Amino acid sequence: MPAHLRFQSQDWATHHVVSRCIQGFGFLKPTREIRAMTKGVLAYSLEQHQDTIELHHYVVLSNHFHLLLSSKSTPDLAEFMCFFKGNLARELARVHDWHGTLWQKRYASEEILDEAGLTEIFKYITQNSVKEGLVDHPKDWTGLHGYRQLVMGKKVSGPWVNRTAYYHSLQRREGRLIGDFTSEHQIKLSPPPMWKHLSKSKYKKLCSKLSAGA
Repeated sequence: MPAHLRFQSQDWATHHVVSRCIQGFGFLKPTREIRAMTKGVLAYSLEQHQDTIELHHYVVLSNHFHLLLSSKSTPDLAEFMCFFKGNLARELARVHDWHGTLWQKRYASEEILDEAGLTEIFKYITQNSVKEGLVDHPKDWTGLHGYRQLVMGKKVSGPWVNRTAYYHSLQRREGRLIGDFTSEHQIKLSPPPMWKHLSKSKYKKLCSKLSAGA
């Protein structure tokens, strides 16, 4: 069946996006390698779509992930998710030696229409890893969690491998290492449009307050 067209009510609408691994498989289980590659793919994807996508909060569990982001338009959101999920799937398939579909259907997205909804989703994303009983506090989750950036002020970055250039180099037998085609990229977060008016200090205090309340 053809995919249903998605819709957002205005430019730079904020969305809660969820995507799950097929059959609940733990392809995203945060080993050191998978954690690093997920950081890198997310950071690079955001850089490639910096004019159309802004990320506000996120969490990656073993079999699914949540993103709180704003998109300039509906097609921009679809393009970003295709790029991010496609590149991440290729990296995960390589690690797990998996052939075939890795994601369960398409991603699910819900537009957030008011500040009450934004607050609720922010808290919900923060609760992930804790509400499942995996850890006692978001900072203890070994996978990706926006709490470290939003509340603790930590920088989060990971490697991106230009595999197309690397494979071409292998075909030409240039003798170059994969490290020659690897670059480090930082995940950048910004306040949602509804909270753009807040200063950096006030926004951090709000994130801390909402996280404590969660």
